Amino acid sequence: MAGLAMNGLPSQLTEQFEEANEQVGSEAALALLSPGLAIGDPEALYLRAHILVADDSEESSLCLLQESASKGYLPAVFQMGMNYLFGDWGVERDEPAAAVCFAQASAGGYAPAHYEYGLALLHGKGIECDVAKAMELINAAAEAGNEYALEFLSSRGA
Repeated sequence: MAGLAMNGLPSQLTEQFEEANEQVGSEAALALLSPGLAIGDPEALYLRAHILVADDSEESSLCLLQESASKGYLPAVFQMGMNYLFGDWGVERDEPAAAVCFAQASAGGYAPAHYEYGLALLHGKGIECDVAKAMELINAAAEAGNEYALEFLSSRGA
């Protein structure tokens, strides 16, 4: 199946899913995910976790997200980090766990994770403070076009 998330980053499947969800609705978007879900594709699992239908619960969505993250899908790893950071999706706040997730997603080249991991390092949130590495990551996120990193650097006059 084309569109499998082999490199841990979003593929054409994410674009097609978002377009179908916006233009046709959630049922059509879910149908698009069926082949990937049948084989446990991490990108399909991640996308399915983000759309609630019928008897879905936060717990079932979290299970899908965790499965996707366990398969190395970087947006899912990053989302788990955000969940740990803010205590979302029924997950307890855990800054060290968030930092681990951000580090993993950043190491895989996921630009939003560069920014969040950089912030964790800059402020010592769940990890030892390392200003030089923090700024390197935040600059990398900005170079990739991350709006939060660009705003952060702009506010610092960098």
